[in-house]
Amino acid sequence: MTKFTHDVAISAVSFDSLLVGDLFRRLGVRLSAPVFWQTELADASTAPQMDSMTTTVFERSARVVVVLHQRLWGREGGTAADVEALRERVRAKQQRSICVVTLDREPVPAWLAGAPRFVMSELGVAGVVAEIADAVSASGAKVAAAPASSTPEPTRTGPAW
Repeated sequence: MTKFTHDVAISAVSFDSLLVGDLFRRLGVRLSAPVFWQTELADASTAPQMDSMTTTVFERSARVVVVLHQRLWGREGGTAADVEALRERVRAKQQRSICVVTLDREPVPAWLAGAPRFVMSELGVAGVVAEIADAVSASGAKVAAAPASSTPEPTRTGPAW
């Protein structure tokens, strides 16, 4: 049995750091284990250890990996390294434990075709958080109910980016 050190690991380009921060805040109050995201803010002296840790988290020790997919994902520094670790998860027949959140209309790679997909422009952040929490719960983790919100999320209108 795998010992999960994180309920969720997020693969996202540094450009999406504000969204990642919002996901951390919203998921943090609901999950029992921490959320992981390797930022590009680590200094050069710790980069090798961080790369090794990221690979381990993405391949084995996160219950669910969330890919914030957009046109730069997999092409820039941090996420380029995530691709191989996630491919390893797919090879181990764990593609259902990867959730792809599409942020634009960039096609998702074929090797992620079996992963659940959520469209940010349709669900909004609250809906995406609910789907991620459901995936974590389905994997056997304890997930708290969503806190009551006094401000409703804006209604989605208009086309996706």
